Amino acid sequence: MSEIIKPAHINIMWRMHQPPFKDPGSGTYALPFTRLHALKDYGPMLRYVEKFPNMKATFNFTPALLLQIEDYSKGTSEIAQRISLKKVEDLTADEKRFILASFLPATLRRVIEETPRYKELRELRETEAAALTGQEVPKRYTAQDYLDLQVWFNLAMFPPITIEEDKEIKALYEKGKNFSEGDKALIFKKQKEYISQIIPKLKDLAARQQIELTTTPFYHPMLPLLFDASAAQMGMPWLNLSRGLYNYPEDAKAQVDMAIEYHKRTFGTLPAGMWPAEGSYSEQVIPIIRGAGIQWIASGQTNLANSLHLMDGRSKDAKLSPQELYYPWLIGQDKNGLRVVFRDHGLSNKIGDEYRSWKAEDAVNNLFGDIYGIRNSFLNIKDERPPLINIILDGENWQEFYPRNAFDFLSQLYERLGQDPQVIPTTVSAYLGKYDHAPSNILTKQWAGSWAGGTFDTWIGAKRANIAWTFLAKARGTIKLYQGSSCHETPEWKERIAEALNHLYIAEASDWYWWYGEKHHSEDDAKYDFLFRRHINYAYSALGLKAPPEMTWPIREHIPPDETKSPDYLSRHAPKKGIAPKRKRRPNKEIEVPYLIKKLGILEMEGPRFESFLVELFRKLGYRAERVMHDDIGADLILRKDGKKIAVQAKRYKKPVGMDAVRAVIGALKPLECQEAIVITTAKFTYRAKNLARDNGVELWDGERLAKEISRTY
Repeated sequence: MSEIIKPAHINIMWRMHQPPFKDPGSGTYALPFTRLHALKDYGPMLRYVEKFPNMKATFNFTPALLLQIEDYSKGTSEIAQRISLKKVEDLTADEKRFILASFLPATLRRVIEETPRYKELRELRETEAAALTGQEVPKRYTAQDYLDLQVWFNLAMFPPITIEEDKEIKALYEKGKNFSEGDKALIFKKQKEYISQIIPKLKDLAARQQIELTTTPFYHPMLPLLFDASAAQMGMPWLNLSRGLYNYPEDAKAQVDMAIEYHKRTFGTLPAGMWPAEGSYSEQVIPIIRGAGIQWIASGQTNLANSLHLMDGRSKDAKLSPQELYYPWLIGQDKNGLRVVFRDHGLSNKIGDEYRSWKAEDAVNNLFGDIYGIRNSFLNIKDERPPLINIILDGENWQEFYPRNAFDFLSQLYERLGQDPQVIPTTVSAYLGKYDHAPSNILTKQWAGSWAGGTFDTWIGAKRANIAWTFLAKARGTIKLYQGSSCHETPEWKERIAEALNHLYIAEASDWYWWYGEKHHSEDDAKYDFLFRRHINYAYSALGLKAPPEMTWPIREHIPPDETKSPDYLSRHAPKKGIAPKRKRRPNKEIEVPYLIKKLGILEMEGPRFESFLVELFRKLGYRAERVMHDDIGADLILRKDGKKIAVQAKRYKKPVGMDAVRAVIGALKPLECQEAIVITTAKFTYRAKNLARDNGVELWDGERLAKEISRTY
């Protein structure tokens, strides 16, 4: 009897996401990428599926992205959009510089190369930029050149599928140059129309069961790092983290719960599946995800290999068997537990990278050859279930490297998937509903990692990323103090705390740390940094506080050029002070500290030991004293005496202490509900620190005063 060939089931999952680009101060979108990708990719990717009724796919739109799409559907403000709409004769020199810098982006590189007029404008750009600085150049942009560049930047966002379907857009492409203000107005009218179709189209295709809609924690944070940042050490054992650097399980839960609620409100149903941001999960976050009603998640195959290494000791590099990679897994022994499917890196990466230089037909044939090979590997496997092959990749970046924005490749792929009886397009929920009654693959141990190599090294460990995490931790700790204060239970304070938390949740998004890492850079790094710090600052502002001064500087300026890589940076909990931009400071010289401080070995004490020493000292002086166990909140000790509560900042220094220590303890008064403040040092204070302390009623204990108080109890 011949073997029955099980058809291969293919789940193609497109992940769509953009970080929140809206500036919370101005309410204006600082970058145009949500609009650009909505027109170039998000809407078209849905229309490709719609064109082929037998095609099925999974779509993952993050809530943070959908919120932005809603904004654009209603009409919103965006810097590039505003400058595009402005008449050329009204453009300022700065706005012209912005156009030259921003309207020929790498994202549209292929369109620029394939469009003679757009390419011509790029070639003239350098001479025009020089002319704007006052240099003599042989040829400059004319008013028509600026108008054509305004038009092409926005027209190029429409991909081939839109050009073929929309006669007015096609006519503008064919016109090519000498555009009018009326042409420009038509483009923006069309843009709003197409963006407004995205969410209704998602609903329609889901109702027809052509697509499955999944979700992601609301602002796309790395759940394991929110729950406990030490999860990173599983794949990065060299990373030196202080315990509790970031340890907010409640934030992980909030990001999941907000996503579920938004999905239900927007689509009228609860999502069955979830793509945890960057495919990241850990043992600790599984109960949060399953507790929210999620039935399955997806991740990368490296996480599977590493989890099996934990379970049975096999090499992490051991090849996964077909049954391991192409059958879903159950996490834990509960048959109703969370399922997880794993991305086939090889097939996914072929689409994301390798096929870009191939002819569409050859690429599709090669992909199907690999799929047939996987299907044939199940011929001798005694299991009635067919293989589930998971091809998972972003739905917005790889297409721009293909001819015609991958129009030909996707059209041929979807057409063939809908016709081949041995390769069946499906969704994870459809597969699980039919074949997963008795799962055979059970994961009893979970590796903490992302789809990208099974680690978190893209998001934590690099110098800039580490500083960003310390900023986040400091801000979150401040909000935590307000959350736990009985003085802040009024409706007004609850609203302010909720506002601060929302800014903080946005700052938890993985995107910021991606760009702060060493692997990824772009011409917009400074804007990402600005938006991240903007939300941190607004979190403080919502509570009526000023953010610490170091958070007002670009993060790159916190890193001296000669500083070596420091994997223990996070263990120090705070960025280096005093490295303000464009500002030189005289180095503070070490000073002679009092003899008694030397004799007692205080300068050699570690920070916690010094704080404990001070606690004992103050108790002997008649105070009730305790350490503040949350780092970087601006105070190290809390004293109580005669009905007063006093915040104490302690500095075990050999050099003069500056204004930052005084500012920090002043900032701690309100959240700690203290009435007075003291700053203690083993050295001296700068002149400015003394003035600031005097103006704000802060008591200063220098080394001599400290030695005097010690001698009273010694």
